[in-house]
Amino acid sequence: PPPTLRPLILVGQIGGAFGVKGEVRISAYTADPMALVGYSPLLGADGKPALTLISARPDKAGVVARVKEIATKEEADARRGQKLFVTRDALPEPEEDEFYLTDLVGLEGRDPADVVLGKVKSVQNFGADDMLEIAPAEGGPTWLAAHRPPDRSQRPRRTLTHGHSPHGRLRIVLRFPTWTGSHQPERSMADLSAFPVTRQFPPQHPDRLQLYSLPTPNGVKVSIMLEETGLAYEAHLVDIGKDETWTPEFLSLNPNNKIPAIIDPHGPGGKPLALFESGAILLYLAEKTGRFLPADPAARY
Repeated sequence: PPPTLRPLILVGQIGGAFGVKGEVRISAYTADPMALVGYSPLLGADGKPALTLISARPDKAGVVARVKEIATKEEADARRGQKLFVTRDALPEPEEDEFYLTDLVGLEGRDPADVVLGKVKSVQNFGADDMLEIAPAEGGPTWLAAHRPPDRSQRPRRTLTHGHSPHGRLRIVLRFPTWTGSHQPERSMADLSAFPVTRQFPPQHPDRLQLYSLPTPNGVKVSIMLEETGLAYEAHLVDIGKDETWTPEFLSLNPNNKIPAIIDPHGPGGKPLALFESGAILLYLAEKTGRFLPADPAARY
């Protein structure tokens, strides 16, 4: 198919001018920044050639390059922020036990009993783990599953194992292991029906902490904190562009219409607790798990 119809993979972004002679600083998202030279010309979001690298040298998290399309500092600065892509077929084939995250999009997710749970709609990242956005087979709101290597499958949240079917295609299995850690013992199913937001974002596992977030700086803080504490949680992707934080259901959770927000089904006294604002959430998680903060308040300062 023509380039405009092929899947595009983000590999870099123009950071602006380097010096006054028309060189361009490019942030590279490849394992080897200099690999960008081999992919030249890099494509724009429309799939058409956007940047032809003539020469390049490593620079911090990317490269400094001289390119065919830019001759002056002003031209380089005018294209600051432009995202650069390659087509999927331009990338080297992965090893037998490896795969590109983009190859997961569109694949079916099944539970260990081989029941289809849905299809992978996208891959998101809140700053801690890559998250697979799953479109349920029966329709309705999407939900997120943490993508983890198989050797970490004992962790207390949805995990991904992968392999090759007899036909050579990747197969996704979403597992829901029992958590046996010190912070999240086995509990009975929680009733979260008193929280209207659960009608907007139905929980798949209401016995787990519910996180409503995006990969914003504050969302990343809370996501990383949850990973570090080892608490089982279910992440819900909130689309700000669709004004999902302005619905009556979400405003009942956070009247400030901000993310992140959480519902802990097993809060103080065993009762569900809703919290918003990252500072309050981080303090609550630290106190709940006894991690990162001294038990004596006087020793915290």
